[in-house]
Amino acid sequence: MTSPYREAPRMLSCPRCAEALESLGDGVCACIACSGVWLSSAAVAQAFGRPQGPPGQALWWRNAVLCPVCTLAGTETLMTARQVEGTMIDQCEQHGMWLDDGELRVVVGVDVEALATRVATSLEALRRGDATPATRRRAAAAAAAALNTGELARLEAQRRTLRARIAELERELASVEAEIAAKR
Repeated sequence: MTSPYREAPRMLSCPRCAEALESLGDGVCACIACSGVWLSSAAVAQAFGRPQGPPGQALWWRNAVLCPVCTLAGTETLMTARQVEGTMIDQCEQHGMWLDDGELRVVVGVDVEALATRVATSLEALRRGDATPATRRRAAAAAAAALNTGELARLEAQRRTLRARIAELERELASVEAEIAAKR
């Protein structure tokens, strides 16, 4: 017979330092020891507008981090290492993405310094053990705002790319129209 008092709590563990991950809500967890961030697949899709996350080059020779969800389930699955915006991220194709301290700011491509400070303050309160429910809510809100900021930045970058392509096509059209006029 098993007793709930004899079994260890089932919690996600940090893939870097093995500390328990603290849930910040909406599929976002943080490590209070190393300040890394776990984004569930749903949080990745929300942040980047696609379930695969941001595009990046695979670094298969750097695969070294175990997926915390797979580990909790009793399997050891190495996450895929990828180079995104000059930084290396680790991603489990089924469960989510691990970002080391400071990588969320780099990957979403915007300055989220104020949000990072709020999350860091909340993590510090969690480390000290004096986090109130309000502190946990603020950390969750900061994480959600960072994800929404990332989505906005992605859309703005896409708009800039499309505007540049439209300008290029307009120049090409003007060139073709000039060539047609010259042949008449």
